[in-house]
Amino acid sequence: MRIVKALSLLMSLLFILEIKAQDLEEGSNLWTSNYVFVRLNSRLSIDNFSLSSFNLQRGGQFGFFQNETGFNYDLNRSNRVFLTYSNAQYNFREIYSDLYEKEPNIFDRFTVHRFGIGYQHRHRFNRNWRMTNKLVAQYYIPTLEKYRFRWMYVNTFEYRHRKLPLDLRPFTQLYLYYYSGGLEFEYPSAQVNEDGELIDLASPNGLHRFRWRGGFSFKPVPAWDFLSVKAYFALQREFNTPWGRDLNVRAPLENDDGDMEEITGLPFNNFRIWGLQLNLVF
Repeated sequence: MRIVKALSLLMSLLFILEIKAQDLEEGSNLWTSNYVFVRLNSRLSIDNFSLSSFNLQRGGQFGFFQNETGFNYDLNRSNRVFLTYSNAQYNFREIYSDLYEKEPNIFDRFTVHRFGIGYQHRHRFNRNWRMTNKLVAQYYIPTLEKYRFRWMYVNTFEYRHRKLPLDLRPFTQLYLYYYSGGLEFEYPSAQVNEDGELIDLASPNGLHRFRWRGGFSFKPVPAWDFLSVKAYFALQREFNTPWGRDLNVRAPLENDDGDMEEITGLPFNNFRIWGLQLNLVF
């Protein structure tokens, strides 16, 4: 069994593909991912999630690569707490030098670090229906345009039936994201003090992102209980709310000609996702 685990972890590393902006291009995106879960004992477990994104509207243009490692502790059969660390790589753009005062790394990439802490509750309605609720607090380095802290809530419904072929399990998921502490921008109500300095700069804090994901998982080789494949479709939408600061603000920014003009500094980032994921669970 140790050999199987070692080979599986090696597969997860080989599945990681090569390392643009903080946001993805609009349109359809293909996400390929690999998830490995290893239980250490009755309480402790570790997992690793690797994700690559490609833009299908632009001939498969690379979007980003992200790898996240988690350390989990089960309080009981229904409740879990966890810590995560994530490293994401984006193609470097010159605007990052001004926004984040960062230079490209040795691979000409822009690196984003993310630390998370979370809680998960699993509820079994009956032998077929299960629901999971997850709440995660995330901290980013460097501070991004839209957030430094991000709170994420995930609600998942899954259907299981032992008579379905290949252990087919349909599921649906809802994600909600709250942004906080991003870079400060000038809002339309900005005022100037006696020294000519803006005194109404603020970050676009608020509930700003919704994502829905639906699909199914199955076991392509029934004899290999540790192996499964997940296929899904997802929609992401960003929005403003009456009780938060607007995300798509009009601000004085430099255009492509080098001139300053009022343009939308933080447009909504909306796109579609087609996803395929390989799961290895021990």
